[in-house]
Amino acid sequence: MPVIAAAVAAPHVSASQLCSASVDFNTVATNGTNSSTGFPSAVSSVTLATGTPAYRVRITQTDSVNTQFGTASSFYNFSQSARAWTNNDQLATLPGPAGRLILNQRRPAGSSASPVYQRVRFEIINAAGVAVDVTNFRITLDDINKTANHDDVIAFVDAPATVVASYGNSTGTGTVTNPFRRANTDGVPAGSPTTFYRDTFDLGAVPASGTRLDYVGGTPYGWQYVTISALSFTAPGAC
Repeated sequence: MPVIAAAVAAPHVSASQLCSASVDFNTVATNGTNSSTGFPSAVSSVTLATGTPAYRVRITQTDSVNTQFGTASSFYNFSQSARAWTNNDQLATLPGPAGRLILNQRRPAGSSASPVYQRVRFEIINAAGVAVDVTNFRITLDDINKTANHDDVIAFVDAPATVVASYGNSTGTGTVTNPFRRANTDGVPAGSPTTFYRDTFDLGAVPASGTRLDYVGGTPYGWQYVTISALSFTAPGAC
């Protein structure tokens, strides 16, 4: 009887296998760069490695409006360079962990056009490059803030986000109709774990078609950046 019981139990274990994976930001993305000079021109897609060869995260800019991503042949949007354009075309070294993915944009200088945004799609792909459904999709964004030069506005379009960790001073839930942003220009509260804001969003289940983040510029539309410092999910099948 013990032999029979073991034989019956084995398929059940196999069928219930799941893979909990997270992005390895110490590995440079496919088609990406960690060069201090960024990309020589704007890029529209990179693929991030995870801790397992079974799954990767494909990130694609699907659309942008009235948005500039670099200057002087140095583009830091979608890079892992720890640098970004800020203020009045000033290049800054960013605080935070190495390897995080940078979103960096502004309304072109001298333009009065609006809105200003880039749309970024996230898909989880397996080793064969096929997109898969996942659950427990979580993403951490660093340095969502508001200054005299810019206003970072974040909206998740295809799946409602739940803010599961934040230092506060925020408004909105992260949807298109009620985007997430800082309530004012105050810095991070005293005693926070980092000197910059850090916010984690839980999107739950994400289909194979992916989910989309809209990074929107707000008045006065100067250079702005946020960084993706963590991304995790649960995928079907073994790691």
